[in-house]
Amino acid sequence: MKTVGEVMLKNVPILSPDEPLKKVAKIMKENRIWGLPVVGKGRIEGIITDGDILNAFYLNVSSFSYEEKPGGEKEKFSKRIREFHEMKVKDVMTMQPRTVHESVGVDEAATQLKRFKIKRLIVVDDDGKPIGLVERLNIVDSILSE
Repeated sequence: MKTVGEVMLKNVPILSPDEPLKKVAKIMKENRIWGLPVVGKGRIEGIITDGDILNAFYLNVSSFSYEEKPGGEKEKFSKRIREFHEMKVKDVMTMQPRTVHESVGVDEAATQLKRFKIKRLIVVDDDGKPIGLVERLNIVDSILSE
């Protein structure tokens, strides 16, 4: 069986906790990766996913859209959208993300994904530094190609 290091996504962008969400969405889209490690002060602080962003949108913008009425309410809604664009990664990310060492077998990574009901793990090296991501599709592809 292959190791996580053999099937992981490499050269994954690493984000700062202070990045604005607008920039994060652009990075995700350009790299076609929907979850990114967040590193600050030399350690992994979290992971931000498309799901985290969507949830933040719902909580901070969409759930208030029912308030829209003719007149000034539309301006308030637009203001919430602008504020949402400038929210920081640290305000939205998932704290204490699951990690997996690059030498672990894909079967163990699959077990973690299933057990914790998550879509991806941050792959780390011997020093605990992020070196990639392993997603469900990477695991499935590895298993089916053997």
